[in-house]
Amino acid sequence: MKILEEKDKEAYTKFLEEHKRCNFQQSLEWGRVKSFWKNEVVLAKDSHQNIIGSISILVRKIPIFGYLMYASRGPVCDIHNVEVLTQLTQGIKELAKKYKAMVIKIEPDIKSDDKEFRKIVETLRIQSKR
Repeated sequence: MKILEEKDKEAYTKFLEEHKRCNFQQSLEWGRVKSFWKNEVVLAKDSHQNIIGSISILVRKIPIFGYLMYASRGPVCDIHNVEVLTQLTQGIKELAKKYKAMVIKIEPDIKSDDKEFRKIVETLRIQSKR
């Protein structure tokens, strides 16, 4: 897991363009459209440092309350791969600590009846609370 750096932007864009779960709201361009937000991207990588998953997160300071993190239509990955989702969850937790975020809202592009994805997410949520 790592946070997207300038040197990874081209590889990230290529990953999105080639992935069947790609959504424009996970693109760097979408992050630029949302100019009142800071865009951070968490990457999951394999042992050869190839990108195997990502989630683009918009971060915004809300006066008085603190930071809000929002991910629309992500993650982009094999949504049933626990290893990838674990890496992305760890990255999200790191970002939340960095910004001292009060909440993260994730709206994945997943069918509501996908019980396998729901089970994985619930397990990761429970592990994250420990």
